[in-house]
Amino acid sequence: MKRNQLMKKNYLSLAVLFSLSLATTQAQTILEEDFETGATASQATPLTRGEGWTTVNSYSGSNYRYNWFNEYRDPNSQAGATISGAGCAGCDGPINVNPVDGSGPREEILLSPELDLNDTYQLQFSWIVSPMNAQDNSRYDLQVRVVTDGNLAAAETVFSIQNEQMLRESGVTVFPIDTWDLHTSNVDLSDWKGEKVKLAFVYKMFTTSSNVVWLDDISVKKFTPPTGPVAQLSSDRYNFGDVYVGEKLYSEVFTLSNVGKNGTGPVFSLD
Repeated sequence: MKRNQLMKKNYLSLAVLFSLSLATTQAQTILEEDFETGATASQATPLTRGEGWTTVNSYSGSNYRYNWFNEYRDPNSQAGATISGAGCAGCDGPINVNPVDGSGPREEILLSPELDLNDTYQLQFSWIVSPMNAQDNSRYDLQVRVVTDGNLAAAETVFSIQNEQMLRESGVTVFPIDTWDLHTSNVDLSDWKGEKVKLAFVYKMFTTSSNVVWLDDISVKKFTPPTGPVAQLSSDRYNFGDVYVGEKLYSEVFTLSNVGKNGTGPVFSLD
């Protein structure tokens, strides 16, 4: 075989292998949304970079922030934490305990495109909420529900910041959420293997007042579900800096927790 013919054959083989690899990689991720739409100012829906997202609105007034919207103001300026990139999704409510425009109870829903869960998949997303969510007179929730057959009313709630067990199973060991910290949660969707579903991200007000939710970096990827609790250490290193020999200095508390399927919370702490 001539040299140029051999090179063409090799290039063709490499191209086929690359295409197969790309297809396999793409099949591993069936949803990826980071809300980086290219806009530079906060605005109402449409919210997403990807297609097929919809909203179900309860609030019908003129304040677009009281429905799901695009946020292009760095949450760090108010919340003390950042979410990746220039944009994220947000939903807000009035902090006034007396009834005003936008008062609850109500809920606003951000609904994903339909997903074909032809294997075991896991949802991952990052979020920030206000410490107000833990106060009785302003308690509100960020939930995720799985919608089958388009039936929102019968959707199953698989995540709630007001549910300690759901939080721990998602990998968040703090309860109640009483800081502006950024959290990342993982939710096992393997119970819906073989079904087509939509994911509903729900901003739920229990009372008249509430505060903001920020949501970012949503993905649904194939994974191997755990068969039992998974041990997780809060940190695996600590830098003591420059200290003298014999000087007493203590690290922050290291906490070993059970998370994942049926996680049972902290096992013990190391001081």
